[in-house]
Amino acid sequence: MAGGYPDGQQGSCLWGLTHSQGLGAVCCALLPKVGLSGVNHHEVSSRVRRVVVPAGYTNPQDGQDVALVQLATPVQWSNWIQPVCLPSDDAVFPSGMQCYVTGWGHIREGVSLPGVGTLQEVQVRIIRQMSCQKMYQVLAFTSDQVDILPDMICAGFPEGGRDSCQGDSGGPLVCPMVNGTWVQAGVVSFGQGCAQPNRPGIYAKVSTFASFIRSTQIPVQLEMVLLKIVVNAMYIHAVFPFSMSLPMHSHFSEQRLQTLPL
Repeated sequence: MAGGYPDGQQGSCLWGLTHSQGLGAVCCALLPKVGLSGVNHHEVSSRVRRVVVPAGYTNPQDGQDVALVQLATPVQWSNWIQPVCLPSDDAVFPSGMQCYVTGWGHIREGVSLPGVGTLQEVQVRIIRQMSCQKMYQVLAFTSDQVDILPDMICAGFPEGGRDSCQGDSGGPLVCPMVNGTWVQAGVVSFGQGCAQPNRPGIYAKVSTFASFIRSTQIPVQLEMVLLKIVVNAMYIHAVFPFSMSLPMHSHFSEQRLQTLPL
């Protein structure tokens, strides 16, 4: 990967952010993970000490779909492992803002990621809450009713074509800010299908959980490690998809994803 962190900007972190779904058996973390198979000489492993979920969480559709993962040993920053900034409580991600999602989910509805399972990315646009709610009411049956709650944020396109998909849940939605920093706006939560018209992806809105994150971390940290959690039997993989200090310059396929350049 070109670039990296400037000299002197080293650090470590014990905490990661993901979603609440399926975190029943958590054992250890491997990072950074670029492919689901094969050898990565930059991997570092750590046991997971605990997972903290907001009180009252039941399912993604009812909101509060985030979880904090505390590692047993600190993660050291490197050219391959870097932090992403957390938004403040009042952070605004305007409609139309271009953001990015990464993960190993399906490349289109019902089609698994082929080959060695290289980490993928897709560019999406923020959709304001009211517009997202109206989209989900188009051709919706009673059983398909979706309520876009205040702790949710939508991203995608009205016409469909680009989206997160099955298997991406828990992954990061990150946005480049005007000052060059990257901020995590959301966590992949749920949706209806993949890349369908009027069905954008629905994400947990990280800014609404700022106080939960601050009250959980001891001591308080101003930056969170960007984690992608993939539950696999008794293990999870904690993943750092890309350097948050560098902007990404990639072209995207019509349907979903393009291999992340490293």
